[in-house]
Amino acid sequence: MSLSVKWFRGPLALLAAALVLVGLRAGAADDAVEARLRKDITYLASDECEGRGVETQGINRAAEFIAAEFRKAGLKPGGTEGTYYQPFTMNGMARLESPNTLQLRGPLGQEIDLKLDSNFRPLGLSGAGKVSAPVVFVGYGIHAPRIGYDDFKGVNVEGKVVVVLRKTPRFDSPHAPFDGDKMAEHAGLATKVVNADLAKAAAVLFVNDLSTVRQERDRLMEFRDTALGTRSARMPVLHIQRHIADALVEGALATDLRTIEEDIARDLKPRSAALTGWTATLETNVRRPVLSVKNVVGIVEVQGVS
Repeated sequence: MSLSVKWFRGPLALLAAALVLVGLRAGAADDAVEARLRKDITYLASDECEGRGVETQGINRAAEFIAAEFRKAGLKPGGTEGTYYQPFTMNGMARLESPNTLQLRGPLGQEIDLKLDSNFRPLGLSGAGKVSAPVVFVGYGIHAPRIGYDDFKGVNVEGKVVVVLRKTPRFDSPHAPFDGDKMAEHAGLATKVVNADLAKAAAVLFVNDLSTVRQERDRLMEFRDTALGTRSARMPVLHIQRHIADALVEGALATDLRTIEEDIARDLKPRSAALTGWTATLETNVRRPVLSVKNVVGIVEVQGVS
């Protein structure tokens, strides 16, 4: 009886294949094993392999190296068409293309054209699209059923553009954190976008919360820093300056963001509301190229295993 064991190495994990090769070359002296391991890792971590990034030629050099080592070690090809390669496709890193625009229209006919990279910026997790819809403020964009807190409860955001504060209530409080150990999860940008998507919002406008402003002033998040993974949101996601969001909130709700944040922190009750009369018209062009990549697969057959 024989037992087949397969090693699958994704495009970002090729370095680990060197560890497999050590085990396949059993019986060598410890110093020889260490030397081979060091040699393999040194090459895979070298500048020639360019970090094995999915959009580099270095990842192909690394794959060829691994396949050659599998061949030397006597592994049978486990890929397609008799090769060691299992091809597949994946989305590449997000890229910001043009145009990207955002205009706000107010209840008194005012029109505010926001300037890219000064007043607003699409985020790397954003989807591409065009939206023109009323604006709704949804606090921190949090759904926390464990403590009975839901920024989306009682407001209709279907087809609307939602304004969302970053982080969570009581973010800087070491003694009374929001929802205990769940706080970091609630603060995540992707979590907030998913919540907005589940509520059928059309777009998200993030705003720096007060704790962020204290640390970083009102700096816009970088596009590349917010390109989380290789998947994008299904809707446009942008970051706007706080004073712009404050103007919308003050005009519609007769209060400001600071007061709202302090009130929520005090009693943990949402202050979500439609910003009556305000409409956002926007366009985002965020693209993720489709990349051809491959796993490296080798098979070792172990005889006499039952």
